[in-house]
Amino acid sequence: MIHVRVRPEQIESNWLTKAQSVTDKLKACTDDPDDIPEAQRRTAHQKRKEIIKNNQELWTELKSKLLSWSHNKCWYSELRDEGSDLHVDHFRPKGGVTNPGEPEREGYWWLAFDWTNYRIAVSWCNSPHKNEQGLSKGKHDQFPLKPGSHVALTPDAPTHEEEPYLLDPTDESDVAYITFDEQGLPVSTVPSGWQSERVDRTRDILHLDAPQMVEARKRVWRECEHIAAAADRLIQAPSNRYNSDYKREIEARFKELCGRTSPTAELSTVARAFLEKCQYGWARKLLYRAIEQSTSA
Repeated sequence: MIHVRVRPEQIESNWLTKAQSVTDKLKACTDDPDDIPEAQRRTAHQKRKEIIKNNQELWTELKSKLLSWSHNKCWYSELRDEGSDLHVDHFRPKGGVTNPGEPEREGYWWLAFDWTNYRIAVSWCNSPHKNEQGLSKGKHDQFPLKPGSHVALTPDAPTHEEEPYLLDPTDESDVAYITFDEQGLPVSTVPSGWQSERVDRTRDILHLDAPQMVEARKRVWRECEHIAAAADRLIQAPSNRYNSDYKREIEARFKELCGRTSPTAELSTVARAFLEKCQYGWARKLLYRAIEQSTSA
């Protein structure tokens, strides 16, 4: 998972105006009165569902903008999926919330056209499917909250008081709790407690341990290992062999490793995790350079 810095100033005012207009229509929906024939009577929920369906092109209009914020990568997995259409996921589900073992409840319909509720997701993370063991995976309409958490059920209820299990890629603190190991698996940066539970639940819901993702991360890790090992052999060359060519070669390897951690690189968080855990002390120091370069870019 990567931290995605949102850029409110890039959301055009005409889009905001259209989104607000549709949201006002959603808020105005009420159940039809009893004097309307039952067969023709519609609930506020049914009306809102139709309005959302008829205006879904609004969030599609923002898709390219949202993708640019993550350098065309999934905000959850940091993968590029050129073979399929990445989704604009509603972090808080718009239609209904369906969590295993819990009663279904109405979704956060008032956030259907709120751009701050949008996340870019590959279908593997977002769409419901079964894994090799037949277990349900994919976020879809799931949004589990910590037991006893405040639940925002109306537009006036504060969502910031909710305590969701899902880590949010737009929250820099959330992203700090998850990293990856040499086996390509997502792991918690904290040994226990609530934040560790959130990492485990996020991994399961988003299927971040899918074999395809794991293999892609392992590949990046191995490539970084190869580059680092080549650099270390040059660094430890005896003085009677070391020359300016060696220095240029070492710097080239350093630049390559830093490039792998760039926000524009696929699975850059895996490359950073490698440097953090690398056996070579100089490689761990190199991470500081990589961070400075990405910050100034």
